[in-house]
Amino acid sequence: MPKVTEEHVEARRRQILDAALACFSRNGFHQTTINDICEEANLSAGAIYNYFESKDSMIAECCTHGQTEIGEVFDGAQMLGTAREAIEKLAEVFIMGIASPEEQSATRLEVQLWSETLRNPDVLQAAMGPRSQVLAGLQSIVERGQRNGDVSGVADAEYVARVLMALRDGLVLQQSMDPDTDVSRYVAAMKQVTAGAGFT
Repeated sequence: MPKVTEEHVEARRRQILDAALACFSRNGFHQTTINDICEEANLSAGAIYNYFESKDSMIAECCTHGQTEIGEVFDGAQMLGTAREAIEKLAEVFIMGIASPEEQSATRLEVQLWSETLRNPDVLQAAMGPRSQVLAGLQSIVERGQRNGDVSGVADAEYVARVLMALRDGLVLQQSMDPDTDVSRYVAAMKQVTAGAGFT
């Protein structure tokens, strides 16, 4: 029997998770069945259970989807000159991207994940990983700005980072409820807010 490579396992898990993400976004977590995911992935239930023990385990893994890319984006932003330039670069990636049609299903899914964290401790724990990563990255940028003199030294770096995160969270919620929300105007207003908060 041929040996199954790590690449094959990862590719199969990716195929299943992509199918689950599509179903969750379209139908919601609790309306989606394993059979729905099987049909979307064109796999049998037995094949899916070889890679995921349950639907809940797929939901939890949705939370960490894209975590590597988050780290790469923050690494790039840290290389920019000022804290404001770094924040504007992050806004371009994490906020302007919400406006693209391809991201609409991801936006709906993110709101569903927030709701799921209130009832499922495993999903909450999984969700906190990427959120903590983003918060730490934002706080690091704010602190660097304070050291360089382009962010007010009296600002509470951790909670400035939390406010910046909340600006994106708020847009995700608004966009999911009102797809006509103008993301470009939102970002322009956000830049005005950050300027007033001491970013120079």
